Amino acid sequence: MAKPKNERRPEVLRKVENARMNLRMAISLSPYSETSAAVEGGMSNNVLGKFCRGETDITLTNLLSACEVLNVPISLIVSDQAISPARIRLAKLIDSVDAKDLEAFIAAEKGRV
Repeated sequence: MAKPKNERRPEVLRKVENARMNLRMAISLSPYSETSAAVEGGMSNNVLGKFCRGETDITLTNLLSACEVLNVPISLIVSDQAISPARIRLAKLIDSVDAKDLEAFIAAEKGRV
């Protein structure tokens, strides 16, 4: 059985609050409102607003849908770092690099240290 929200570990609660803040920021950087992003993502119109205000939790399915609509990697939503246009661009760039090129870059960087 799931623990009540007030009994969750503090680090989990902190990460959920970061996700709320980053989702609000992602919405504000987009042409969508909370309601229009929810509807575009196939959710009921108040899902994102309630999550962002801390009234409810959000399912992984709905969070993934919101990220798809907002064109933001989910890793940025759940990050401890505040989301920004530069972080969005960087995350998309990193996601587009294939594994071989990424390994070569990391190996080259290790040699520089």
